[in-house]
Parts: sequence; structure tokens; C-alpha cells
Amino acid sequence: MKKACQYCGKIHKIGYICPKKPMNTAKYKKPVNSKEKFRGRQVWKKKREEIKQRDMNVCRLCLDGQFTPDHRPRIVTEGLSVHHIVPLENDYDYRLDNDWLITLCPGCHELAEAGKVSAGYLHGLAISPVNLQDLLI
Repeated sequence: MKKACQYCGKIHKIGYICPKKPMNTAKYKKPVNSKEKFRGRQVWKKKREEIKQRDMNVCRLCLDGQFTPDHRPRIVTEGLSVHHIVPLENDYDYRLDNDWLITLCPGCHELAEAGKVSAGYLHGLAISPVNLQDLLI
């Protein structure tokens, strides 16, 4: 039995996969490297939430205020992500170490990725406790 193909207009046998049929590559795309594989794992998702909770769901760099435009502390809670202070490519062993992970907003994350904020500075923030009380007064 044959049928008309909706993709090319030709007639094919039932079950034939037409080369003109669009492929949904998103669901078949596999992680290319270990970094992408790691970010999809449950252990990273749990650690990411743990770090956000430790940092009270605020951007630590904005809260510090040193890199804000007016050099004043801000409480930023939108678009947060967890940044690896030591990149995964440089040292994979630090990937789940709380002292080398920090919560950042998109703007601060870009600064950190571009190297405009030193790893030592970020590490110092990561190991210091969050203090929102000073800002609320």
C-alpha cells in the first residue's frame, strides 16, 4: 500500500521515511562534552538549588555593591544562576565544592565570565555569610 507524502508530494510505501521530513533534533541532541553532561545531571540541579538557598536567593556580587554602577549594595533576585568560580574546564574537581560556587544575576555572571571580577574576590564572597540585615535598616 502507498500514500502521498505531505513533505515532498511524491507517493511512498507506508512506513517509508521521506528525506524531506523535518527532524526534531532538539529531543535527539545529546550533550557534546562532559561539561554539558554534568549540567544536566540531578546532582548538579540539587547543588545549584542548595547554593541559591545558601545565598538567600540574591546575587552576591550586587549585594556586595563593589561592581554596581553606583557602588551601592542592591538586592537582585531575578534571573539568578550559580557560577563556577573555577571553570569546569580548568579544574573539574571543584564542580560541586560549595566554596567555589556563587549565586549571580545575569549581568554579574557576564562580568565574572569575562574575568572582570577576580576568582579570589568571588571566592571571598562565596565563603562569607550573607547579611541582608544591614540593607533592611
